[in-house]
This record gives sequence, structure tokens and C-alpha cells, in this order.
Amino acid sequence: MKNIVSILFLSLCLHIACLGQQADLIISQIKRNQQAIVALSYDVSRTDTLGTYVRHMKGSAFLERNDADTLLGFNLKAKKIGDPVAKMYDGRIGYTIDAAAKNYEITTSLVGLQHLLDGNGGHMVVPDLMSLKTTDSVFVTEDKTTYLLMFKYPNIDRYNISNKFKAVRINKETMLPVSVREHQESLGRIQDLYYEITRFVVNPGQTSPDLVEPGFLKTYKHVVPVRKPSPIMRLLGAALPDLKLQTFINGKDWVSNASMSGKVVLLDFWEVWCGPCVESMPKIEAIHEKYSSKGLLVYGIVNDPSNVAASKAMAKVRKFTLPVLLGSERLRDQLKITGIPLYILIDKTGNVSYIAEGFSNEIETAVIRALEG
Repeated sequence: MKNIVSILFLSLCLHIACLGQQADLIISQIKRNQQAIVALSYDVSRTDTLGTYVRHMKGSAFLERNDADTLLGFNLKAKKIGDPVAKMYDGRIGYTIDAAAKNYEITTSLVGLQHLLDGNGGHMVVPDLMSLKTTDSVFVTEDKTTYLLMFKYPNIDRYNISNKFKAVRINKETMLPVSVREHQESLGRIQDLYYEITRFVVNPGQTSPDLVEPGFLKTYKHVVPVRKPSPIMRLLGAALPDLKLQTFINGKDWVSNASMSGKVVLLDFWEVWCGPCVESMPKIEAIHEKYSSKGLLVYGIVNDPSNVAASKAMAKVRKFTLPVLLGSERLRDQLKITGIPLYILIDKTGNVSYIAEGFSNEIETAVIRALEG
């Protein structure tokens, strides 16, 4: 019996070792093939699943290898079907090109370039097509025509992120990716980005003319965007609109303007998928505990009803003490909320005395000022 168990165990170890060697060989071949790519063009279909929200996009991109570039490693031009705004990067300057308005914006800052792939044509860029990013934890399966490489990432406990992986399907003939899936979960809420390559041309014979000498520079107007104040700032000095929201964490009561009358109130708008929101929550908890005896009320507000179960689970894991209210899309629209975390401070007269888009140490200073007023 011992001999049988030993043989089975040895066979399992050999199988695991073979799979590991197979993955290494496949990855090496992919990287060799990718290194031979001077440029590529492709069409892509992308599906994003963000909790209960699903969106579908299609578009195309042209990528050109640029080994001297330390940001992406390639130049690009990309466009989404149905969207007039394309994105372009020539290794030095990032362009946002609006064909409908016939204008363009540029960015050369590191922050601006890092966000170049966020939105519009940038959604169509798949960096793993030009250079596969790998991890040490990889599993491989195969069918008749493809390999599937599953790259596992460690959980990020501070953000309650689990089941984080990237799945890359490789065509056995070309040994290049034909689909990429990026997946992670936070307290049961799924974030899944899936790219499927529908047309793939390697070294198409010529570079994109725009990347050499952008034609739109001669015919389009260069605009410098004016950053308007956030719409939420119109509330400063004004009375908070009428609210009536139910507490679903740390209480079951309804909260309204009447129940907050004569108090200093801090509202913290957050969602479970918002890393900065979760990161700053302990600081808001500390303000709550420090000043509640002096008349401060602090409420968290979640506007997405699909996050209720995940919010309750996170509150339990994180041991939240402050009450959390259930808002709505209507409330978000009413207040003109465009980003979170968002903090709104209401003074004893019921007027908004301070607003912070993102956590700031000034919040506590504003609370003290309002309590003393």
C-alpha cells in the first residue's frame, strides 16, 4: 500500500513539474515572438463587468514597439467604435484627439501619461499583446488550438481584494495572445475586464503616418482644457437639500435634515470598490470617535444599492462603528457627485461649510471650526 501511495505521489510531483516546465517554455516562446514584433494592428471587443454593471466596447488599435520608452514600451493610436475621441502616444507626448470637435489636447506629465489609457480609445489598448506581463504563479491548460495561461496574484487584504488573476489565451500557431481576462473580487463584488482580439496583423508593413507626422496638428485646433470647479462645490454656503435616508449599518433608523438639526454633521460618500474610500475610513472613524461627544454626527453614505451586502460584509470585517446610510442614483444626481471619496460638512445652521473631494487632514480642522462656531 505504501508503495502505491509513493508512486502516486511521485507521479503527481512529476506532473506538476512538467506543467511548470511547459508554462516556462510557452512563456519563453511568446516573449521571443513578441520581441520580433515591430508593430501590430488589431481589432478588439472588450466586456467590463463591474458588480452588476456590464458594458461592451469595440474598437481598434495600432501599437509600435519603442524600447526606449520606459512608460509603456510602445507608441500607440487607438479608437473606440462610436466614440470620436482617439488616443495617441508617440513616446514623448500623449494626445487626446476629438474628430467631432476637430481639436486635440496634449499631455507630457507623468500623471497625465499614466492616465492616457483611461477612457475613449485608451480602453482599446491591450499591453499584453506587445509584451506579456507574467507572475511566478502560473497554471497552464490547453485545447486543440490554444493554451490558456492563468496568472494568479496574491490577495490584497487592506482592500479586501481576493481571487485576483489574469487569464491569457495563446494561439498555438502564432504563439501570441488572442484574449486577455483581468479579474478580481472584493467581498463578492466582481471586477472583470475581458479583451477578445478579433483581427491581428503583425508588422503590417508601414507605421502609422500620424505617429511620424501627425496630420491633425495642421487641421485641428489645440485646446488647453480649463478645469472647471466641481459641480458639488455650488453647495458651499447653501443649505443641504432635503434628505431622508435609511441607516442599514449600525442602526435601522431613518436620517433626515430634521434629525440633524442643530448638529455638526459629516457625510462620507463611499463604495466598497473604491480603494481610497476604504483606505481613509479608519481616519473618519477616528474623527467620529474623537468628536461625537462634542456634538458631531458622522454618516457614511453608499449610493449603489447593489453594494448593500458587500458593504455590510466590509463593515463587519473592518469593524466600522459609524452608521452607514443607503443613498441612491437620484441622490448622486441631485448633489452632482462626480467622484468619491467625497466629504460634506454641515454646520449647526444646516448649511454646507466644507467639501473635500478625497480625504484631507483639513477635514478635522473644519470639524473643529464648525463645532466651535
